[in-house]
Amino acid sequence: MSSEPIRTCLLCRSKNSKLGLLRFVRSFDGEIIFDKNVSLPGRGAWLCPSYKCLNYAFLKKILFRDQKNLPFEPEQMIQKVVNKIKESVLSRFGLLKRMGACEAGRDCAKRLVEKNQAKIVILACDLAERSKNELNSFLNSTPSKAFIFSEMFSMEEIGNSLGRDQTGVVAFLEGRITDELEVDLIRLKSLNKIV
Repeated sequence: MSSEPIRTCLLCRSKNSKLGLLRFVRSFDGEIIFDKNVSLPGRGAWLCPSYKCLNYAFLKKILFRDQKNLPFEPEQMIQKVVNKIKESVLSRFGLLKRMGACEAGRDCAKRLVEKNQAKIVILACDLAERSKNELNSFLNSTPSKAFIFSEMFSMEEIGNSLGRDQTGVVAFLEGRITDELEVDLIRLKSLNKIV
């Protein structure tokens, strides 16, 4: 039985699996690229999915130190990372919907949580305060294993990804793709400073 390889953040030196860190590679033309799928060729540099580590690495240009020829703004690079992760997450929403592993709407999400079938529940950032408070109260009072994420996506973003009108609440069932979704949601949450 082989365990997953452990990588080390270039800055803070914390150790984590490949899924717990972000990989960057330098392309042939010298551009630094976020390798979301950990599949691009070449030697990669690994960083924590934290605003602090990313900002410092880009600000001081410590990624691939021997080649500091490309000027870039740290905020722009971090925003590119956030956008790529967000795009991946939203595309998984639609995939999970087509697979029948997703329920949209407050009542559907509550039902899945009550039956302990929901692995992830997402609340839109622009959901009405009354609805947020009601759902948070319900979710906190129910013994559930579901992870709750909020303040990451608008109702329009969630609705568009599901092929619906604006949607404020969505719940996802257990599964491999939901596990991958959770990893990216945790990454987005840690970068929440600029999301």
